[in-house]
Amino acid sequence: MSEFGQDYYDPAPLVALARPVAIVGFLGAGTSITGHTLCASLGLGFSDLDRLVEHAAGMSCARLQLEHGENARRTEEARQLQAVVHRKPPGILVLGNGALLRGLNRALVLDTCELVYLARPLEVCFSRLLEERARAPERYPEFIAAAPTSPADLEPLFEARRTAYETAPHRIDADDAHAADVAKRVADHFGWPL
Repeated sequence: MSEFGQDYYDPAPLVALARPVAIVGFLGAGTSITGHTLCASLGLGFSDLDRLVEHAAGMSCARLQLEHGENARRTEEARQLQAVVHRKPPGILVLGNGALLRGLNRALVLDTCELVYLARPLEVCFSRLLEERARAPERYPEFIAAAPTSPADLEPLFEARRTAYETAPHRIDADDAHAADVAKRVADHFGWPL
């Protein structure tokens, strides 16, 4: 550390957050890439709740859920969430698409974070999800073993989550925009330079 309290290569955030900004959205909404883009552009810390769960469990979220059940996944998710929302300095936190299903998780996020819902039409999520599954088929186990064949296949999963998503005080309509454009919309919403 230098005499000025910061090393040359330490990040220098362009904005100071009073609270973490938690981003949530349905499968294929682009929450992770949007979070990464914001952090890279603004010099903020980044946390991805699914990656924290995987690190703690020593296996992918898919494997954890398949081998130990959804309750085991959600329990570890709650434990990791409790720790990450209190990290200092606050940064960007990407929530898993089902992280708000538990009322206690939802209350914790609403109490400690600025919650942002990235809303995309189901048809766009479906298209993006198929592209992602082609690149990394093991990433999305929520569909049992088969990929969805139409947006209608996603509706039950989305409807189970929609009410929780809509509790977010901040909504960004991402439409079919590129992640860089979505990050710009989030930054503009909060008045951040991007």
